Amino acid sequence: MVEDFETRLARWQHHLRTAETFTSSSARGIHHAAFICSDVDATIAFYQDLLGFPVVEIFENRDYVGSAHIFFDIGNGNLLAFFDFPGYEHPEF
Repeated sequence: MVEDFETRLARWQHHLRTAETFTSSSARGIHHAAFICSDVDATIAFYQDLLGFPVVEIFENRDYVGSAHIFFDIGNGNLLAFFDFPGYEHPEF
């Protein structure tokens, strides 16, 4: 049986921090965060053409033959990356 949200939340709440209980991060950003996309053309149309984040690199995913790994520059040295997985049936939500 799957635990309800309130039960899981109670288990995690001790991780929450407030401004009084943590120090500032020394991080200046991330290299990239990677996500899965089901349609490369639609992903490029949204992130580059609509939001203005330029595609700066595309190469084949070394772990899944035929899969693209696409990088968008979102500024300040940070990137968003997307993989497509041709032939993989993405679940419907």
